[in-house]
Amino acid sequence: MSSRDEFTTVVIKKLLQPIGLYDRYHSRFESQGYDCEEDLCMLDESDLDQMQIKNPTDRCEILAAAKTYCRSGSGEVYHWLRQFALEKYHSKIVQLGYDSLRKCKQIVKVDDFMDEVEIMIPGHRKRIARMIEKLKEGNVRITEPEEPLGVGSWIKPEALSNAKHEFLCIKAAVGSPEEDSMYIQKSFLIDTGSDVVTLQPEIVEILGLNIIRTVTSHGVHSTVEKQLYAGVFKIKDIELEIEVIKESYNSVGVCVLRHFRHYIDDKVHFWLKKCEDN
Repeated sequence: MSSRDEFTTVVIKKLLQPIGLYDRYHSRFESQGYDCEEDLCMLDESDLDQMQIKNPTDRCEILAAAKTYCRSGSGEVYHWLRQFALEKYHSKIVQLGYDSLRKCKQIVKVDDFMDEVEIMIPGHRKRIARMIEKLKEGNVRITEPEEPLGVGSWIKPEALSNAKHEFLCIKAAVGSPEEDSMYIQKSFLIDTGSDVVTLQPEIVEILGLNIIRTVTSHGVHSTVEKQLYAGVFKIKDIELEIEVIKESYNSVGVCVLRHFRHYIDDKVHFWLKKCEDN
């Protein structure tokens, strides 16, 4: 596989894999030429029409992911090399740990670096040396965009498919606090009026969640006793211990939401890492 093909796979996977749609659609992205980070950042409805992606939920999730798609450090290196027709060295450079322009800027022994990468063509060596020098002079802009931990969207959850309106939902994983627990990826409805996480009974059973205690749940027309279970909510690399109640739908409340920063508009919900207190 060429460096170009490898990078194409990486950039498409970065967009589609987190939302569970890589296997379903990656070949359409490749065959229709949507294989560059700049393309994926600017996807719109017409692009999905071109690729014959018709499922409304899939379309919504792809566009939401595209809205927050940002160029990776490895992607910056690839496009930096590509400007000078040297992208064939991309894989080797990244494998050696130079996976961002910031790291490339820190190269001190340029000749040793080129020997490591096995750049032996004299013209290419001279070109790379000039490129690194320009990096050090600050003539190449280096950005570090914030990547969201997760991207939610307005959809109708499967358990509430007959609802009149769409709900704000997020795909995340849930598991048990027990060591070596399995995780199950699910779509969660955002419920700002609740301080617990609800899970469908079958998920609680599959995960084998342990009962913490019994609580009194006050509804509009009645009061019932419900069992509270210990669980773990996971989004990207962040894990939170949660209290779970069985319900007919999956939802997360304020107990989870308050651990993140949020940006919400009429299409997407960005989950961002909470800034540390000064």
